[in-house]
Amino acid sequence: MKSPATNTITLPTPLRQQVATIAKQVGKTESLVLQEAIGQYFIQTESARLAEVGKKQSKALGLKPSDVNRLIKESRQQQTKNPR
Repeated sequence: MKSPATNTITLPTPLRQQVATIAKQVGKTESLVLQEAIGQYFIQTESARLAEVGKKQSKALGLKPSDVNRLIKESRQQQTKNPR
């Protein structure tokens, strides 16, 4: 495993204090709390991006929210008929 890279960031004092408080509460280092927070940010950002792609695609296909359950059911039936 590669050794981790070190980065220096500047945090406003109130945010730095929140990180320290959370780290103490959960029994983790401040570094680990920040790593997890950054990881969650990436997950949320990617989820939002995928949701936007889905909105654009459904609009292009003329799909409505009411179509979702039917499409899921059809997809599951198709997967049952043609398992990989």
